[in-house]
Amino acid sequence: MFSIRYNRQTNHIAGIAAKCTSSGEEKGGVVVDYAENACGVLTRGRLAQGKSYESLEEALEAARKTGGRKVCKTCEKAALAAIEAIAAATPVEPAKPEVVEGAEHQVGDKLYFLPGERPHGYVCPAGEVEVVRVVDHGEHRRFGTERFTYVVQVPGISATRQGTDRTELHKLGSVPVDYRFQETYISAICARCGEAPAYANTKIIEEPIKHEGKVYPGMCTIKQSRVCYDDCI
Repeated sequence: MFSIRYNRQTNHIAGIAAKCTSSGEEKGGVVVDYAENACGVLTRGRLAQGKSYESLEEALEAARKTGGRKVCKTCEKAALAAIEAIAAATPVEPAKPEVVEGAEHQVGDKLYFLPGERPHGYVCPAGEVEVVRVVDHGEHRRFGTERFTYVVQVPGISATRQGTDRTELHKLGSVPVDYRFQETYISAICARCGEAPAYANTKIIEEPIKHEGKVYPGMCTIKQSRVCYDDCI
């Protein structure tokens, strides 16, 4: 609870706790964790009692305009610092992407891109991509075109963000053979099941290496293996 205290010229905000900066040596090692108020005028001066507010934002807004008086600079500074600290400590949940009904893929999906016949200047190479936008063209689209267009991006390379449709996107682990791109037909041995899937249908996993005793610089601490993308056992 925060309240307005005022005199003839200034509004103060009571209830803002201030961290004590004393080392405690002058008081025999005793340190008060928090002062009662951030402004010393609130404890030393004789002030009139104003309205109370639940939130510090409301109290600060009221102190700035109530009664035509100016707000105490110390209280204002403490209020802004407290509001900023509360905002920094409050976890912010990332916004969930909108789900486009009827679309085969959604924003955030990791897929494999195999380009078809493309005009000159298309820079998105074959490989793993991420869907960053789904466009619904509706029922009244041009003849021969797909209803949904997917804007894909090679992770970490914004210049390769371009649009495509479902015919060029494939789920990881089920990428078809395309003899234009080696990763789709050159095989790799899975470290778990011993099968030989195409490189495009495999992934690298990391496992920590446990050492007995002290670990010195230069010693391997992580083992990498190539396995099927569907985590075969």
